[in-house]
Amino acid sequence: MGHHRWGHGGGWGNRKEWLALWILLMAGEKPTHGYEILNRLEEMGMVINAGSLYRTLRTLDVQGLVESHWSVSGGPARRLYRLTPQGWLYLRSLKSLLQNQKATLEKVVDQINKLEKGR
Repeated sequence: MGHHRWGHGGGWGNRKEWLALWILLMAGEKPTHGYEILNRLEEMGMVINAGSLYRTLRTLDVQGLVESHWSVSGGPARRLYRLTPQGWLYLRSLKSLLQNQKATLEKVVDQINKLEKGR
């Protein structure tokens, strides 16, 4: 996501950014194919359009954050995606930003809890 500006403007990312992040994490665990990513996301409660998933995978591939190759082993050919060294560096660069956003979100939740107690 070379020109990507995660959470630009102080936000914590839009839906596309979260999708890309989850794809990178899953591709970092092991080489994986799109259908498997789609199933895992659905198991997590994230319903994603298959077209959006594959567009994001192609974008991440073009950006060099994942790389892909065709695998033919006992069934139909599938494109497998895996995290690249550049993708790993990108994930590591997001870590501190996400930790800061987590701390901010915890403060917001604490404030909401205080407001609820006062009502």
